[in-house]
Amino acid sequence: MPYRSLERAGVVQAFDQALLCEAVEHLAHSDAPAVCVAISALSFRASGWWDGLLARLAQDRLLAVRLFIAIDCAQSFVVTGEAVAFADRLRRLGCRVVLEGLGSGQVAIATMMALRPDVVMLDALFLRLSARREPDEQLFCRTVSLAGSLAPVVVADGVGDRELATLALDSGVHWGAGDFLGEPSWRGHARAGERSARISSFAPFIDPRQRSGGGQ
Repeated sequence: MPYRSLERAGVVQAFDQALLCEAVEHLAHSDAPAVCVAISALSFRASGWWDGLLARLAQDRLLAVRLFIAIDCAQSFVVTGEAVAFADRLRRLGCRVVLEGLGSGQVAIATMMALRPDVVMLDALFLRLSARREPDEQLFCRTVSLAGSLAPVVVADGVGDRELATLALDSGVHWGAGDFLGEPSWRGHARAGERSARISSFAPFIDPRQRSGGGQ
């Protein structure tokens, strides 16, 4: 069945809901500093199925501040007005909003400006196409600069080897995801060759005082 048909039938939204509930349960019963869950752009709007989850996050801010919700725009456009209002609601609870796939899919610059995401992830193909080839490398640098002006954190996806890691760093990206980093999580704030110095990419977002306190 085509993806759009699954969206119209509500299957995608139901899957997103189940995944988010599982993520919150994981955070509630573990010491994980944070979890990032990608959901369809179609699901990123206020609806009845969010009520229970949002109520729980409102009661326990320590859960909310550890939850990153990524908007996957690969198949569907963000409905900007609804998404902006919903993103503001999530941020008031303490959640962070991630916009996935800048440079591909259905991501528009106007959407980024309106959403003001906390994190922007560059599409993996961007980095591979820019690998030490002019003028692609300069274009990648300009894209990084643009993304950095719209979000506090820019993540380069597709960091598969040392050359790509160095390219990302030289272009101004200090966060990455890919095989070179050794695990499927974001890493940053270290030079490409200093693996042991890398820290969890989520650490700067988490106030250490929030790790031992109770819910609000």
